[in-house]
Amino acid sequence: MENWLFRLSMPYHVIMEKNKIIVQNRKYYALFEGHFKLPLSTKMYEHIANDIAYKPDERFAMDGGEFWLYDDGSIPLTERDINHTMLTQYYKRLTLLLELCEGVHYTDNNPLMGLDPKDAQIKEKDAQIKELLESVKRLSRGGRQVKV
Repeated sequence: MENWLFRLSMPYHVIMEKNKIIVQNRKYYALFEGHFKLPLSTKMYEHIANDIAYKPDERFAMDGGEFWLYDDGSIPLTERDINHTMLTQYYKRLTLLLELCEGVHYTDNNPLMGLDPKDAQIKEKDAQIKELLESVKRLSRGGRQVKV
């Protein structure tokens, strides 16, 4: 997958504030958002900090804040250089994030559609990405379940 498509369509940044969760892409456009109970329980905070967030810092705390799912500096410049280990780790974090976001809805402001709404290839890629996210969500229900 080309990096620009990955950056536009895949979750990168998560904000938890005012009993709300907002999941954004690399351009900081909201991909989906919804209600989320704050402050976090100790168990939930530890789960997010240890299993979902990529190297969380002081911007993420029990009362919410923000964290990232990957280090953008680690995304290679060409498809040939993709680090499959890092991508696998990202998909594990993404799966757990999607478990937390059960019931959270996609936003209407789709960043892919802003590129060229007439481009059938972009629409097809967007549909594939939504299908991928739904598949990851379905797989996460049958896989490891985290009770918090």
